[in-house]
Amino acid sequence: MVLKLFILFISLGLTHQNLDAKNTTSLFNGKDLTSWKGDLSYWSVKDGVIFGQSTKEHPTGGTFLVWDGEVADFEIVLKARVRGNNSGLQYRSKLANPKRFTVNGYQADIIHANHLFGMMYHQGEGRGIVAQRFQEVEVDASGKKKVIREFGDKSIKWDANQWNEIRVVAVGNRIIHQVNGITTSDVTDNHPKAARKGILGLQLHGGAPMTAEFKDIELRKVSGQEAKDLLKRTLAEKERDQYKKVYSFSKTSDTPNFKANKEAQWIWKKGKTDDEALYLTKNFSSKGKVASAHIFSSCDNEMKLWLNGDLLTSSKAWDKAFKSGDLSKKIKNGSNFLAVEAKNAGGLAAFIFKIILKMEDGSTAEIVSDTSWKASEKLQNKWNTQASISNQWADELFSVGGLGISPWGDFGLKAQDSKGGNTSALEGFKLQESPQSIDKVFKTLKPKNSNSQPANQPTSSQPASA
Repeated sequence: MVLKLFILFISLGLTHQNLDAKNTTSLFNGKDLTSWKGDLSYWSVKDGVIFGQSTKEHPTGGTFLVWDGEVADFEIVLKARVRGNNSGLQYRSKLANPKRFTVNGYQADIIHANHLFGMMYHQGEGRGIVAQRFQEVEVDASGKKKVIREFGDKSIKWDANQWNEIRVVAVGNRIIHQVNGITTSDVTDNHPKAARKGILGLQLHGGAPMTAEFKDIELRKVSGQEAKDLLKRTLAEKERDQYKKVYSFSKTSDTPNFKANKEAQWIWKKGKTDDEALYLTKNFSSKGKVASAHIFSSCDNEMKLWLNGDLLTSSKAWDKAFKSGDLSKKIKNGSNFLAVEAKNAGGLAAFIFKIILKMEDGSTAEIVSDTSWKASEKLQNKWNTQASISNQWADELFSVGGLGISPWGDFGLKAQDSKGGNTSALEGFKLQESPQSIDKVFKTLKPKNSNSQPANQPTSSQPASA
């Protein structure tokens, strides 16, 4: 059912994963930070995504990764995932401190508090929150703010820990934010400090340790009639929202990249050639709250796998590797215990395993099969539930090789398949379907403010760029 709804979601065009190909630029190559600048002690590329991290040992008072370019009227779409503190997409902004890479200007907020997720915030210069989620706001030439109306389904919940799609459309003094295809703020800004052009930046917030990840960053600059049409179409999308039917998604987890980082080894006991069982155990520690946990494992030929005394799988087909769903609720804060009963059925024998733990503070831990695991051929009572029993096991293991070697191959896993994880359908997230054509809305809707002109065609009422 989830898959069907996701296909429906894509077919309805309610996300903007790909902009109009005309004049569209990809701002991130998936490999390095070419065309970006910032404090590289915080920013890097990890698993094919832009990765920003602060820690207790390396805190930040707030810093940004800045794109080497400038935007005026534009449309931008990216995917973002934030753990720990909050983050945001900065646009039409300026460097406040080039040495520290601090930035002032407009921001589309990516935050754990749902009533603020997707709001317009103005970093620095004393403006603060310009529009909260689902607010249409006008700011006059004196800087006075007025909430024109509230709109949208306030029961919608997005999880900042998961991948979310952020879209910003800015044409003249009109700026619209969207999250996952839903309009979250609409601002007509005539403030004296309202900028009509500036830089783009990605935020690593000051304060608590955090990670911020970004990928699939696409920019389209617009002008003239193209800019007017973009604004008109985006306003029609907002008006469409009130007519939508609502479908709920169930929560799924990110698909982890089992081929990245630590390499799992095919292991077996040295000199063992019979088909009797081999018992394997591994203790590992987890500190802090686990956001997600996923296991990949196989054994040539048979295995039973336990985690903290719970049987996860019993398999007799090595070519159908065990790939778990999210096991975060089974991970204990502190000591955890893995146990495996492995059997051969003639020929080459080996066992492979990997668990990926993603913590809510943004850190990642990986435990893989290697020669440090405890092993024994002697069956003992409660060996698979009590970690102390295998402490004295001393059978020597050897590595046949890493994941991907012959004759087992890589089970269809590819390192590029899940760069940074896959976008999740979020618990409480709602798909909304319009019963009427957006084209009908598009034809009847007009921008309410005649000052909403492209930035390169200012009216007399527009302030100069800040």
